[in-house]
Amino acid sequence: MRSILLISLFSIYLLSGILTISDETSSTQCTQYGDPPTPSSGSMLNYNQMVQVCQHILGQLLTFTDSNNEARCACLLITSTSKTLPLVVWLQPSVVYPTPVYNTNFTVEAFTAKLTDTMSSSSGYHLLIPAARVTKNFECDAIDCIAWDTWYRNFNRSDPKMNVDIETIDYFINHVVYQTSNLHVDYSRVFLSGWSNGASMALLYALNTPNIAAAAVYSSTNPYRNDNDPCPQMPNSSQRTPVLDLVNECDSTGICLGGEEFIADLNSCYGKQQAATFITINGYFDPMPTLTPTCMNCSEATGLLNHGRWPVNLNNQIFYAFFRNYTSH
Repeated sequence: MRSILLISLFSIYLLSGILTISDETSSTQCTQYGDPPTPSSGSMLNYNQMVQVCQHILGQLLTFTDSNNEARCACLLITSTSKTLPLVVWLQPSVVYPTPVYNTNFTVEAFTAKLTDTMSSSSGYHLLIPAARVTKNFECDAIDCIAWDTWYRNFNRSDPKMNVDIETIDYFINHVVYQTSNLHVDYSRVFLSGWSNGASMALLYALNTPNIAAAAVYSSTNPYRNDNDPCPQMPNSSQRTPVLDLVNECDSTGICLGGEEFIADLNSCYGKQQAATFITINGYFDPMPTLTPTCMNCSEATGLLNHGRWPVNLNNQIFYAFFRNYTSH
């Protein structure tokens, strides 16, 4: 039922993109950071949904007020109060509420998955799930919808006008790692993951934030040169954090080619200094990696169907395996 709901909502998003023309998009004034900040609607809908998700998984609700004076929240799933464990930060996709985290199986596997490469290390990880805002953004053209602001790429922590989503993720990670008394985090193993627009923000965050060990995400397009971005840029990241983008060879419009372009841009800009991996998968049920990364032409309906499914069977083989290879020290 959740998968069907996710697919339906993605369909609404695509339809709105086709039928709506945004005056704001056509008149965008580009900045040194790409686009201007996306304006918030002030809606508490996604915040309230995160509260419900957190109650459902028996997590701890964290709150914060960002520099725009907007209430923000995140859910922290503490899987052990005695063991020192990695932290996985998972960012929700756009348009939909945070409930797709259930479809990843992360809330279950956080208690048992092994993200370290030594036999003596503990199994499990803590899971942090920040909530995105409802904004007027390029993902949904002229209507308000849930999305991370990947278009305003100001990651300068000394600038009071920095991206407020980056500011919010910073706060929650720092709070969990350094200020939460009832858990122990392996500081060298803070990982980022996410889905779709959340995947793009996870990549941007990891590449522009110190002390992130790696990012492995599902179905991100090019976060610097998305097709819907009036102010595209080449990557200019401050960190060389290892990143992996797993996409469907038949994905929602532009995602596979955009992801392929992004990884190629990173390799072109930074060469061997940057570990950047692009993997494509095929099949809907139990999808498997293709022998070589391939983007294929397919119907939007099929691409959307694939995009709305998290490849749970590849969590250990792809996502966790990538994490096991890296630490931030």
